[in-house]
Amino acid sequence: MAADSANTGALLKQVYGDLADPLAPEDSFARDVKFMTGKKIGREYYWPVRLGLELGVSFSLTHNAYALGEAVDAIYQDATVSGAEMTVRSQISYGQMSTLSESKGDSAKAYDQGVAIKILGMTQGHELFREMQLWYGPGSAALPVGNIGVVAATGVSGTPVAGSFYLTITRASFVPGFWQNYQNGLFDLYGPAAKLNVNGALQVTGVDVSKCRLIVTPLVAADLVLIANNAANVVGSQIEFHGAVANSMLGVEPIALTNGSIFGISNATYPQWKMINFAVNGPLTFDNVSGALSIAADNGLKRGGKLYICNRTWSDLLNDEVALRRYFGDAMGGKASPGFKELEFITASGVVTIKPYQYMKQGNAAFIPMDVWHRVGSSDITATLPGNPSEFFFLQLPSNNGAELRTYSDQALIADFFFTSIWFTGIENTFDSVPSLT
Repeated sequence: MAADSANTGALLKQVYGDLADPLAPEDSFARDVKFMTGKKIGREYYWPVRLGLELGVSFSLTHNAYALGEAVDAIYQDATVSGAEMTVRSQISYGQMSTLSESKGDSAKAYDQGVAIKILGMTQGHELFREMQLWYGPGSAALPVGNIGVVAATGVSGTPVAGSFYLTITRASFVPGFWQNYQNGLFDLYGPAAKLNVNGALQVTGVDVSKCRLIVTPLVAADLVLIANNAANVVGSQIEFHGAVANSMLGVEPIALTNGSIFGISNATYPQWKMINFAVNGPLTFDNVSGALSIAADNGLKRGGKLYICNRTWSDLLNDEVALRRYFGDAMGGKASPGFKELEFITASGVVTIKPYQYMKQGNAAFIPMDVWHRVGSSDITATLPGNPSEFFFLQLPSNNGAELRTYSDQALIADFFFTSIWFTGIENTFDSVPSLT
């Protein structure tokens, strides 16, 4: 923190307002999954989970002091999760502050326009990273399971401009609502054994949503040769945020797809620790949803939850709802009608809200019982110094004509158990973006 930060803190506080501790956006997954602090041991949080019941029972017809059978104790374990830190930084020159400020330094609002614009963009960027990490964060493993996209069979091709190449993403793993917001963002490519861009980050310099296609510019030219000239080796590689692998939280997708240990507990040993994987292999229908939810009901789900689907999936499901209106109408307590923002209906698992969601992949959907999932950590997104909320991240650059602002968070995703949550795969929507090189 610069020596004069105390002189600017009061001004910045007026600029930040509620952004000092911002609420998650209304339609975000972060808003639905509440943030809380957990019990901490060293650098990790532990989350007690029950994986078995007390099953030591004895039977008798004698009505006398019969001998009791052995006790079979319930199983309790502590899931251990490390808070994943994220820091977003932004810089602004004194010239921008002066030019963008309405008051031109004549009042306490000297920083208002320039800094406020930076803060808004920085906070929204941090929220974007938080949402994507909650769903697809690769966790602490050296090789990722979750991803923000997979390279399609058409792979890498063409030279849109010197030093760049086209990268096509599979239809199923494409997130239309994300990539259009990630212009100039950085990412890495991971093959089955290692990272492919070994010299530096890859940058998104163009997006064609209709073709599931990016224009990519390596920050180091040597990676152009490694990737664009060896396109066949790139097919099927996973796209990750630059620097996220082995340094991030574990998201819903890798939790669903991992067979083995998650947060120190084996889902091969304890079925309660494994999400339901449901293959649709076609358009998502109410029959699919009801069938998957019946499995969750068998596992004890009664209080319902939310089904997050891609906006492209929403169109097909809404048409299916119209066709099935007689089954999900007022008589059964449903409240779905064409054009609504959400579909809500009663199932064996309780009331389910179907929610179109901007950052869901075209080929996936996820059912989440909201009362069992949590975000745990020391800090949600904040613009203030940890331990000193009166101090904002505002740093005068020592050798440059400007200042730097930052936002920070420290959190991870955890659940009481996973076997009432569902990960849908193989969804094919009528209005999907389709990979193409033409």
